[in-house]
Amino acid sequence: PPGVNPATDKGLKSQAKQLVTIRKQKEKLYETKAQLNSVGMQASAMATQASAITAVGAVTEALGNANKVMDATKMNKTLMEFQRQNEMANM
Repeated sequence: PPGVNPATDKGLKSQAKQLVTIRKQKEKLYETKAQLNSVGMQASAMATQASAITAVGAVTEALGNANKVMDATKMNKTLMEFQRQNEMANM
């Protein structure tokens, strides 16, 4: 408004300071939001890795159990017999 001197008006100076403070707070808020998004993505990646580790552990256990049950000598004999029978069928 006319007659207002920005250099001497205390109310105007106060509002200008508040505006600067609000802008700084807004910048900090954006930075904090970006950091929170980053932490959220890291947590998601860690959860995915944990799921993969659990799955690998389950597969390892299942293969270990299969190896305990399977008799390698007997399996080898069965495969050799299968191969022999297959060769006879092709003659």
